[in-house]
Amino acid sequence: PDAPDIPKAVKAGLGALRKLHGDGYEYLSAGASRPQLAFPFQPITQEMAFAKEGPFAEVEIQFPTRLLDPEPFPAEHKPVLPGIWTILQQSSLGDLDALAARILSNGADAALVNVPLGKFGNLLTVDRREIESFRGIRRLVNEYCSQEKPKRPLNIAVFGPPGSGKSFGITQVAKALRPGEIEDITFNLSQFGSVDELFAAFHQVRDLNLAGKTPLVFWDEFDSVFDKQKFGWLRYFLAPMQDGKFMERQLLHPIGKAIFVFAGGICHSIENFVSESETYRDAKAPDFISRLRGYVNIMGANPPEPGKDEAVSDPFYLVRRAILLRSILWMNVPQIFENRSPKGRLKIDNTVMRALLNTRLYKHGARSMEAVIGMSNLAGKNHFDQSSLPSEAQLDLHVDGQDFLAWVQQIVLEGQTLERLAAINHEMYCERMKAQGFTYGPVRDDALKTRPLLIPYAEIPENYQESNRNAVRSIAEKLAAIGYIMIQARSNEPPFNFPGQDLERLAEMEHLRYLQDTVSTGWHYGEQYDEPSKTNPTLLPWRAMTADEIAKSYPTLADKLGCAGLSEAEKQKDRDQILGYTEILRRAGYAIVKLRRSNL
Repeated sequence: PDAPDIPKAVKAGLGALRKLHGDGYEYLSAGASRPQLAFPFQPITQEMAFAKEGPFAEVEIQFPTRLLDPEPFPAEHKPVLPGIWTILQQSSLGDLDALAARILSNGADAALVNVPLGKFGNLLTVDRREIESFRGIRRLVNEYCSQEKPKRPLNIAVFGPPGSGKSFGITQVAKALRPGEIEDITFNLSQFGSVDELFAAFHQVRDLNLAGKTPLVFWDEFDSVFDKQKFGWLRYFLAPMQDGKFMERQLLHPIGKAIFVFAGGICHSIENFVSESETYRDAKAPDFISRLRGYVNIMGANPPEPGKDEAVSDPFYLVRRAILLRSILWMNVPQIFENRSPKGRLKIDNTVMRALLNTRLYKHGARSMEAVIGMSNLAGKNHFDQSSLPSEAQLDLHVDGQDFLAWVQQIVLEGQTLERLAAINHEMYCERMKAQGFTYGPVRDDALKTRPLLIPYAEIPENYQESNRNAVRSIAEKLAAIGYIMIQARSNEPPFNFPGQDLERLAEMEHLRYLQDTVSTGWHYGEQYDEPSKTNPTLLPWRAMTADEIAKSYPTLADKLGCAGLSEAEKQKDRDQILGYTEILRRAGYAIVKLRRSNL
């Protein structure tokens, strides 16, 4: 053809490869003493000729060299993490909340049709770095297990926050690859008090070998303190890792075939461990690293912790959290899944789902997620509603109970309620401007004190109506983030005022919303306000920052902002907007209350 359909051809070829891999070669004569094999031309050509879309998706791949310098990227496609580009980011970054809700409700297969998923046994991951790392580990394990008598253990490290599923991931990869051959055993080095206990553990590993198993040995918290020295255990692993032997009372004992998995307890990433190891050269940390053959950084289901985790900005934790929550719910309460199927729709209140996904922190990672589900009153129920949730005091063991229940109580602003609040927001803007002496004028003129938007809400352009909607749409979310909720107002509701610290936090959040909203419509920083060129002098960070600091704090806005801090006068406008929340909500029939234990 004049214009060949390259994407279709690639998909057809991939489909044919997959069919060949699944079906294998054909038998020419099954009854012969030696089977005669032949390439299955007919089914493969039919597969290619009648190829359907199938499970293959198209995506524009970025040139790797562009990742070294984020400047060539359009703002919406800049890597969230330096040097990392993912299909998930390109397709979903702007709507992660909705995506996470779809994953929890309908499953990852249904919600992430065009995003690669990594499946290893019962492990499902969507993070590109985890997928690539686990595939690398799978290759290492497969090659190692294929050796009859390897000279030394296969040494792998795995890092991640507490409760991120470090041992689960490696176990699933290994056991799915070699079912029945590998047996896992775990030792927590932080609980060992002497080297003799380590030797006893080595003997248990030897016993598994003698029983015909390949031991998958988890050395948990290998980076803990021993003998008053950080990384104190490392020196005792150097010989076993290198030579496959350990010496006890002058006797040399071979360990045999084994997979050693060193799970970090203090360091949350390999980068963090390598950085720390340079400080502790006396503990033989660099020698230990040289003996590793692979590693995995498990991202976990909580937002990264500054100072401990590699990335301070990682919005995709919501996606991982949704996948993990659905898995935990299926394992513990399968009756709340439609048709009692792992692919069925989850029967859950939106308010409960919102809290499970958005609560600030699960204190012990996946263990806390499982605990919250376990404490919920779901026995005999086929729907997860608010009445099933534990009390705030119980929730406090594993999450911030106040924060969690604030998400449950939060009123979702949409439809007519949203439109009414947006109109009130514009109405109050007009009142403020008129009180300052501004009047209507066809163009904005500070000298003449004219504003073109001093007209009824229904008459302002659609983009400004949407700006008002955006301003009020985030009210409930911002309030919930610091422990407030919106409720239906009572006739005797007392007047409400935000305390100073809360007011400042909310004002800064409001300014971030303003920046995002303004930049999304094409504006950028300029010393003068100019509508034709779309320059705006208020597109500044809340406080003065360097360019690098702005890139970290405002990763998707950095190239549109100036560096100087926002003026006090402009900050006051954000504070006034927050102070106006009370009046906006009062006129719409709502009130703001601080969430306290006595409220629930």
